[in-house]
Amino acid sequence: MNHSIMPPNPRKLIDTHCHLNHPDFNADKDEVLQRASAEVGTIIVAGYDLDSSLLACRLAERYETLYASVGVHPDQAVDWNRSRYDSLKELLSRPKVVAVGEVGLDYHWHPETKSKQIEALAAQLDLALELNKPVILHCRDAHTDLLDQLEIYQGRLRGVMHCWTGSMDEAIRAIGIGMYLGFGGLITFKKNVDTIQGVAAEALADRILLETDAPYLAPVPHRGRRNEPSYLLLIAKRLAEIRQIPVEEIRIITSQNAARLFNLPES
Repeated sequence: MNHSIMPPNPRKLIDTHCHLNHPDFNADKDEVLQRASAEVGTIIVAGYDLDSSLLACRLAERYETLYASVGVHPDQAVDWNRSRYDSLKELLSRPKVVAVGEVGLDYHWHPETKSKQIEALAAQLDLALELNKPVILHCRDAHTDLLDQLEIYQGRLRGVMHCWTGSMDEAIRAIGIGMYLGFGGLITFKKNVDTIQGVAAEALADRILLETDAPYLAPVPHRGRRNEPSYLLLIAKRLAEIRQIPVEEIRIITSQNAARLFNLPES
């Protein structure tokens, strides 16, 4: 049965990165989606290993407003092998899978697996290129190496740097490679005024996206609690304040950007 909450709507916000496949949403997924439906028209559920990627696909098949991305997160890269590549390729053939991700590099928690992370990333970037899919990229304490890897695909690969935390110079480099920048709850945190908010203020309008990363990184005033897609409006309002434009303009710009990057339907 298709449990539609609301049809995809470009006049509503698009959450380009959410983990409704996380156990935190097992008990009340329908209620979470109902709360989001007033303002959020489409949600991309991001996989981070094979199990969560398969669940993202199943959720996308069940709910009309949901789409899926599939990938192996750098936390799981130590177990990367050809079998995982083949499994992801099969999942990417499903009609509502719109991206490869969440993939990338994370040297904060797992610097000792750097070479394996790069191996898994390169294989998944190749897969995205082969299948003409955008990529959703995780990056923590590894911007230089990640951007170096992406430059190999300059002009051929498109995607989003999820949960942007880099500098302005790194943002300019990422956009030059062909990437979008994903902004979430971090832009509402006071400590990020001079860093992430600075990039959010100056980034090219046609390269900005909104995301919650739910259940993680809830925006103020919900910081420290479970995040959910309905909070995307708070992020949109803060981005509008930072860029000194009406929130309706943020809604239009970011939804058009997301529809273009992920090839989402117009109605």
